[in-house]
Amino acid sequence: MTTPLGLRAQLDGARSAAPDQLKALLLVLVVFGHTYAEGVTDDFSKWVIYGFHMPAFLFLSGYLISAERLASRSPGQFLSHYARRMLIAWAVVSLAWLATFSADSFHSARRFIRDFVLKPEFHLWYIPALFVALLLAWALTRWRLGIAALGVIALLGYAAFESPIAGSLPFTGRWDDRYLGYLVFFVLGLAVRNGWLTVPPAWIRLVALAAGAGLYLTAFWSPGGWRESVGFLVLNLGIGLSIPGLLARLVTPLGIAGTPLQLIGEYSLWVYLLHPFITRITQLDEGPWLLRRGWGAVMTLVILIAAVLVILLWRRLPFSSAGRSRTTA
Repeated sequence: MTTPLGLRAQLDGARSAAPDQLKALLLVLVVFGHTYAEGVTDDFSKWVIYGFHMPAFLFLSGYLISAERLASRSPGQFLSHYARRMLIAWAVVSLAWLATFSADSFHSARRFIRDFVLKPEFHLWYIPALFVALLLAWALTRWRLGIAALGVIALLGYAAFESPIAGSLPFTGRWDDRYLGYLVFFVLGLAVRNGWLTVPPAWIRLVALAAGAGLYLTAFWSPGGWRESVGFLVLNLGIGLSIPGLLARLVTPLGIAGTPLQLIGEYSLWVYLLHPFITRITQLDEGPWLLRRGWGAVMTLVILIAAVLVILLWRRLPFSSAGRSRTTA
């Protein structure tokens, strides 16, 4: 299975509804996951959500990248392109987040560098992790050996930062593990999009999904071991390799929800960066489990509806095109 021709034409040309709708659907899970006060290992439903939603985002980000177009950029063009598309927005929101929720980060240069860049707080790790992936792809994919090297770096990164051996390595713990630990999912999407890897038959993907899910889900009762690490990797390889087929089915807007989903997907960077300012202060940490999850579902719906309304108002402004974001090359 390869990228469907119709979808490839849309990815290479006009904006497609498929990636935007998928990003929006994943953002529903992101927002809902952030309405939990519990940690990932404290609630099984959160364990399930965190088992795949951000790797799927990274796969999709890699899948939207044309390696040829990326490699054609000069260093200045590369930095300018991604500064405008995501880095400036991330930096502004990060400073606002630290000022609001972690004022101690400004007490010393060392603490600031740690909280701002090396180990960003809460949700702010994703943009730096994505930029690291883009930087490595830009630097390496122009050469055949570089493509192979990128794959090796991605696999070693997962082993070094997302497996039980991570704590025993001297260079781990200095920055967010996901910077290199999650690189493998971006590289997988990049490889599929650019024809370096052929999507295997459906039965192989189903086996990966079943085996990975079994290992990962049962690891909830004993997290941190090889079962979790291997299960997480295999599960997300299966999910990632299924995304091209899913995108082909999302080319057509999903009925009445299609337009709102496309708007949220088109402005996904801002929805992602800003929604935790609301979920952080509206989380319920007491009361019955069903009440807390119901409240989270309501807040998720309210946030996404509010996001659509703000986007519609924003688009009426004459300079609104500056606010749009699509993380592609």
